[in-house]
Parts: sequence; structure tokens; C-alpha cells
Amino acid sequence: MTPKNPRAASWEAAWLPRRPLSGREKSGPYRRRPRDEALTDPLIEANPLVKRSLVIVDVDTTEIEGLTTLLGLPHESWAVRRRGPVGTGHLGWALTAPVCLTDAARRRPVRLLARIETGLTDVLGADTAYTGRITRNPIHPGPHRHTLWDQDHETIPTYSLRDLATPLEALGALPAWDDPRPRKSSGIGRNVDIFDRTRSWGYRAIRRYWTDDPETWTQIVEARATMLNHALENENRQPLPAMEIHHLSRSIAKWIWKRFTPETFSKIQSTRAKISGPTRQKKSANIIQEALNGNV
Repeated sequence: MTPKNPRAASWEAAWLPRRPLSGREKSGPYRRRPRDEALTDPLIEANPLVKRSLVIVDVDTTEIEGLTTLLGLPHESWAVRRRGPVGTGHLGWALTAPVCLTDAARRRPVRLLARIETGLTDVLGADTAYTGRITRNPIHPGPHRHTLWDQDHETIPTYSLRDLATPLEALGALPAWDDPRPRKSSGIGRNVDIFDRTRSWGYRAIRRYWTDDPETWTQIVEARATMLNHALENENRQPLPAMEIHHLSRSIAKWIWKRFTPETFSKIQSTRAKISGPTRQKKSANIIQEALNGNV
């Protein structure tokens, strides 16, 4: 399907999956297809497994037309509205720069994105169970829904993370860095949660594998991350796709292997032997932070 207008064309440029899942019914089935074929279906995978270029929320109780303006939020890049007296649907914002979800060296953008998703969900009263993986195709014609484009722009507006975060912060709706809610309520939050649990375990576990090779360590980390991912079901949360876990765990393994060396821990132990109490904990924390920053 070839887009007929520049707004649709710019949306397709921001939509990154090469072989997305697509389907005709919400309940499935979904199958992977080439981009052009997937765009003939009304439901499509919103983002690649390891990147986010589109931020999407599902508002299922309120009229979405004009909602972001009313609430003081950045105008959505597009929206797919269900036809009816109360037009609910999907609101989406295209990011100027996609966020990589699996780079252990750049976690701040992922954490900020999780906070943004949670803030948007809270302010808009959106569905907290929506993971953002499957969305309504804005360039697919359908009798029961229609696409709302930003009429003030010839192409869809794109936003940096800061562009989205600042208005939420002004509304008091951007969760703090240490707020646990984004881990639980955001689709990206699952990635943050698995990352933090795996790396915290890895900082301690690496000592048992220094005599092994990096690939063995990588396999151990992936097994741990996979176990933690499956455990999300016990919390009534949908696990991450296996490929996302694969890339995320390999990045964690490489990061820890490079920075948490016998020399690092030797320095920590030496510091602990010389001091005690709160001062010891503070010094050890400083050394660990230096390792994270690549200074040790």
C-alpha cells in the first residue's frame, strides 16, 4: 500500500519494523510479513523488538479528538479514532530519535521513556495493561475507524524525549527517577525491570565465572534474564519477546564482563578492610560507580 498524502508518508518513514507482525482481528492470529504486505492489515506491530520510535497509548474510555490539547500535552503525531458517539482509540507520538532498548551503556533514555509512557497513561486515563506492541494501522482504510492527522503540519510532528517529558513535568505527572510505577505500568517498564534485576544479580554472580570465557558468561546471563522474564507471568504481566531478552542480556553480559573485573573487586575488598560502617558502604558504592562509568 502506497500512502496517498505526505502525513501518511511521514508516518511510514517513522515506522521502523522491517517484517512486522500484522493481523485482521485483535484476538489474532498475527504473522510476520514484509512491510508492504503488513500495511494491508488493520493491526500492525508498532516498533521493532529492540527499538522504540513510536510511543502509543490506548484510550478506551474517553473521546480522544482534542484530548491532548485539552489536557496541556504535546499534540499527538497521529491518532486512530473509533467511529461512534465516544471516539476512543490509539494516540501516538513519533520520536525524533529512536530509543534502543538493549544497550546497557545507555539506559537513561529507556528509563525516561518508561516514565513518559506512565505519565501519558496517567494523564490521559489510558489502558494500563496496553503494552504498545500492536497498534491500529493509521494508513489502513476501515469503516469503523478513521485517522486523525495534525492539520497544522504537512508531515507528522516528531518529538524528543525532553519534548514529551517537559509538559508532563509541568503538570506534575512525570514520575520521579526512583518511582517504581513505570516498571509495573509501562510497556517499556518491563524492559527496565528485567534489566535492573539481571544486572543486579550479575554484579555479584560474575565472580563465579571469571575463569570461564565471555561466551559462557553471556549464556549464563541470558538464562537468568529468561527466567526473570517468565516470572513476569506470576505478576500478571506479559513477558517480553524472546528476541528482546536475547539482545538485552547479551548487552548486560558484555557490560559487566568489561567493567567488573578481579581488579575492581580487589579494590573494593581492600577499601572495606581499611574502613568500617557507613563510611565503608559509601566508599564501596563510589568504587562500583566508577566501574559503571568505566573509570576503573
